[in-house]
Amino acid sequence: MVRRPPEGVGESSNRALQRAYRDLQETQAQLVHAEKMSALGQLVAGIAHELNNPINFIYSNMVHLREYLSGIKRVLEAYSQAGSLSDDDRDRIEQIENEVGLDYVLGDLDGLVADCSEGAERARAIVADLRTFSRVDEMELKEADIHQGIETTLNLLAHRYKRGITVHRDYGDIPKITCYPGQLNQVFMNVLANAGQAIEDEGDVWITTRQEDDSVLISIRDNGRGIPKESLSKIFDPFFTTKKVGEGTGLGLSISYGIVKRHKGEIWAESEEGLGATFFIKLPIKQ
Repeated sequence: MVRRPPEGVGESSNRALQRAYRDLQETQAQLVHAEKMSALGQLVAGIAHELNNPINFIYSNMVHLREYLSGIKRVLEAYSQAGSLSDDDRDRIEQIENEVGLDYVLGDLDGLVADCSEGAERARAIVADLRTFSRVDEMELKEADIHQGIETTLNLLAHRYKRGITVHRDYGDIPKITCYPGQLNQVFMNVLANAGQAIEDEGDVWITTRQEDDSVLISIRDNGRGIPKESLSKIFDPFFTTKKVGEGTGLGLSISYGIVKRHKGEIWAESEEGLGATFFIKLPIKQ
């Protein structure tokens, strides 16, 4: 006589096995990601440190360069107004001025110095953002400013967001939260990068932050192509992706899900295909 399991037992076992398999996939993805992020964080921190010294050298010297150029201009002006020069001397100086295009050079110098100064300042800001983003030395819970983390991430995504994407900020009056700042920056990077990729040409991204009781709620909305209804329930599964081959590994949102859960928070998405998507991240203020 063949004994059959009670009705529903087989289905329950299958569901438990599927959950265990999914948990195993998530754990594997988290371990792989943690190792990659640790190596990447150390690499970024090292590059930022090496770039910081020459950039600071250039930036600090721009102040002296401005002063020196101002002095040179004054001397040249005094020469041009001097009355004791002979006609031959004046002719020779005028010839040299014409050869080097002195009027043009003097007029262009200020612009060149301003451009160099702006470039050095932007390079300094990028290095600072890289160091803030990596935060390899911050492996303990600490208070962090959510808005600073979002802005740092947006700065690093500037190359992608410059192509016609407008960011709208609606930041609320929220307190600092206890968290692992570097890990949350990774969540913001994944969600904001996906929002940028979802917009084909020109579009908008809206970022809103609010305090809700003992938590902070962050919403990131785009008006891109949206997520198909059949895919919405799978977007946090490891290795699931709707992107073309070579554009993504399917780990970004899965990793983000794990990081938010580690913070005892929640992350979910709402979307309608063709009308964009909104990601919500809810984090406790205190751990």
